[in-house]
Amino acid sequence: MEPARRRLAAAAAVTPFRPPRGLLLSNADGEPVARPEMIRRRLVDQVVQPVRWDLCLLALGRIAPDVTVALPPSRTLANLVRRHLPGLFVMSVSTPGDLPRVRARLTAASRTRGATHAGL
Repeated sequence: MEPARRRLAAAAAVTPFRPPRGLLLSNADGEPVARPEMIRRRLVDQVVQPVRWDLCLLALGRIAPDVTVALPPSRTLANLVRRHLPGLFVMSVSTPGDLPRVRARLTAASRTRGATHAGL
């Protein structure tokens, strides 16, 4: 897998990364990642490192977000989350056509959270 990691590293080096708009958990350790350089590094390194899905599930359980978005293989990941954390709302993204539905749900959750935090 090292040759694949090197190729991804070269592509990532010339790809602009921005801070995520929402919470992004690293599958290396289940910890939140916000700095673009850290996202780039972890994305590249994950090619040769084990996925710590167990730590991601623990973090999701602690954080308990309003909406969890599962990316491909989204149905498999969404089912794992639902099985281990049945109280979380999980949306699957399988195709680009799913993005408007997910965006609408995330926007609605953001508005609700803002109103709740404002004491409304």
